[in-house]
Amino acid sequence: MSARPAGDAGASLFILLGLSLDRGSEQPLADQLSAQIAAAISRGGLAAGTPMPSTRILASELNCSRNTVKAAFEKLIAEGYLVGVARMNTVVAERIPDSYFFAEAPTASKEAPVPKAKTTILSARGLRISRHRRQRCPQSARPFEVGHPESGEFPFAIWTDLYRSHWSDPRRVVVDSADPRGYLPLRAAIAQYLSTMRGLACDADDVIVTGGGFHGMDLFMRLALEPGDAVWIEEATAREVYAMVEANGLVPVDVPIDEQGMIVSEGIRRAPHARMAIVTPAHQHPLGMTMSLARRRELLQWAATAQSWVLEDDYDGEFRYTGTPLATLKSLDQDGRVVYIGTFSKSIFPSLRMGYMVMNPGLVTDFSAARDAIDNHPSILEQPVMASFIGRGHFATHLRRMRQVYRERQGALLVAARECLSGSIEIQPDVTGLHLLGFMTPQLLGRISLDALVTKAAKAGIILVPLKDFYRDGRDSAGLLFGFSSLPVELIRDAVETLAALIAATPVPE
Repeated sequence: MSARPAGDAGASLFILLGLSLDRGSEQPLADQLSAQIAAAISRGGLAAGTPMPSTRILASELNCSRNTVKAAFEKLIAEGYLVGVARMNTVVAERIPDSYFFAEAPTASKEAPVPKAKTTILSARGLRISRHRRQRCPQSARPFEVGHPESGEFPFAIWTDLYRSHWSDPRRVVVDSADPRGYLPLRAAIAQYLSTMRGLACDADDVIVTGGGFHGMDLFMRLALEPGDAVWIEEATAREVYAMVEANGLVPVDVPIDEQGMIVSEGIRRAPHARMAIVTPAHQHPLGMTMSLARRRELLQWAATAQSWVLEDDYDGEFRYTGTPLATLKSLDQDGRVVYIGTFSKSIFPSLRMGYMVMNPGLVTDFSAARDAIDNHPSILEQPVMASFIGRGHFATHLRRMRQVYRERQGALLVAARECLSGSIEIQPDVTGLHLLGFMTPQLLGRISLDALVTKAAKAGIILVPLKDFYRDGRDSAGLLFGFSSLPVELIRDAVETLAALIAATPVPE
């Protein structure tokens, strides 16, 4: 049976469905009309096969031009809501577009439900890895949280303008970019920055863009090492490093640290044929020392002799407040054994999730080919923006500004600690970084344990990170980390005074 021709009654149906056009809206009339008809079809107000009124009649009913109705119908046909029928007006499609997107709800089973297993998706190894998880705070700028840069000082207006300039009308090469090494102009900008600011001579072919510093480390472990390989780790290091080593089936070898950094001779004694060493030579995390030139050369000699790799994690090398930093370990490497890891999480903001690796060009080719098989590349959205941010000098300007801000905040923390915490917690100055290391005095430890102080401070909104959390063996320590980067000067003073009051209120044991 053929569908009936549309006429005045068909048009009246649309009036009953509540179609109306708002001439004061910024939305074009044709778009308003097509959206309302599509909604009516989706909710069942117009059944499949229902003929549409002629464009002339509907235009008359809605007091609009016939071209408006034609444009609306053309859009609905293109989207699949309507179909054209020979010698007849357009009719509602047998199957509307929404039916392709939404699955039918399953019917309830009459069988007795199977009880859910009380288990976890994690394997035994996954459970071990999860124990290394950092306890993250639900909000930023809590004293003395570690690892949070000051986002309030970031030039978001400039960033937004650059974002708009790239994505309001993007070039095809940007949209279709799929280079596993990352966006070429960004790699070139990173290479120029490292050559100028960090003394690391490299070019775009040496750089691989990653989803952050730890992402780069994890990629390298997966692609360059075999399960069971031994890896030197600084005996105090970030929990994420332990987790990545365990996740990749590697064997961690804790290597002691002294005032010159990793004791290479001890690493050789414990595991001479280790396949890799992970170090933070510019600013050891969390203890703060800089690896001496002699130790750097000793480490490079071991790597060349053992044909092993060195991952140089330069996580906050941009923030040095006095003196001239030593050259990067990578810049001293003559044998191509060092892979340099950098990140924008501390210099821009953590949620950007962007970092980079620098390695010799011959290694990049093989590495990027293997990476393309399992990881492809991070999101392209921010890469052209970051390339322009660096290339136009905004990044260098921001770093200079933030060095001054962080220098002032570190100074405020040291002054407040000296005036309010003397005799209880001694905080040590540092020439680099975004946190300071403090130690509870024997007098304070005689009144309250480190764990009890951490718990008591947390109840008052103060985050104290114990140094022992950075040791795999969880050794006892009186050390505490004090992050200052995300706190304005006046809040630093208030937080120190609050901590001092908590300590003063702690009763002295009889």
